[in-house]
Amino acid sequence: MSQPRKVIHLPKVRMLSRGSPSSIRITNMMSIKPPDPELVKKQEEERLRTQLQQEIVSRSRTCAHKAYECLLPVVGSRSYCAKHILDDVTAPYKQCAHVTSSG
Repeated sequence: MSQPRKVIHLPKVRMLSRGSPSSIRITNMMSIKPPDPELVKKQEEERLRTQLQQEIVSRSRTCAHKAYECLLPVVGSRSYCAKHILDDVTAPYKQCAHVTSSG
């Protein structure tokens, strides 16, 4: 008696291109799962939370004006606010020479 032939089931073979036949074939093609919406939402919230904390820290630095306590936020990486930036000797800003007609 002869043994019955075994049937092997293989996954569907897909072609890379739809044009002329190619010698390259993809076998065992697995579908890519879309990202979990809950995980994406949680990652986005965490990114926004970190960005907000950095913004709060950067804005919490107050002006270093010596005459009185100025509560305005500082300009960029400087120690002075936009109103008192000319008091900073290391700042790349200087007073312009324009004089108004009213004095």
